Amino acid sequence: MTEGTKAANRRAIAVTFVADLCKLKHNTGAMAMLKRGLGKDHGVIEMYQYVYPFLPQDTAFMSEGSFLKIAALFALHPETCDHKSFGKSFRELWHAHNRRPSTENRFRALLAADRETIATHLHHSVTMMKDKGIRIDYAGLLVDINNWDRDDNFVQRVWAKDFWGNNNDNRK
Repeated sequence: MTEGTKAANRRAIAVTFVADLCKLKHNTGAMAMLKRGLGKDHGVIEMYQYVYPFLPQDTAFMSEGSFLKIAALFALHPETCDHKSFGKSFRELWHAHNRRPSTENRFRALLAADRETIATHLHHSVTMMKDKGIRIDYAGLLVDINNWDRDDNFVQRVWAKDFWGNNNDNRK
């Protein structure tokens, strides 16, 4: 299987998972249980009944912990969109905050996070995006956090380009 096929499979799995989460959007009990997993790498037991029915049979390409992280973040801010990197979402947040250095510093900290601390950074970031009404591509985020530890920092570079790249307005 080529890398392009694997990437397409991961995206399709992620899109299906987020579509399934959207079915829970108006179930306040389920959303409350999912939120309990915020900031925790492997979620909490209460959320498993809502996540595991939606997991694909073969999760060889994606970690179970990533699905749990996305489910908790979705429950916090269930406003999703398609085909927008988290770097672009963060750029919208930065502009909504009048390009404050503290927002840019939070983005830098997110890029520098390792797999053990990414859940906490994403929790804070999504909370800020919720406050500004910025939609998130959770399917893309699921794929990205599964690739977070790549040796070439592919995800971090894409996000950085989408945040800082090719714009004349990225400095005051």
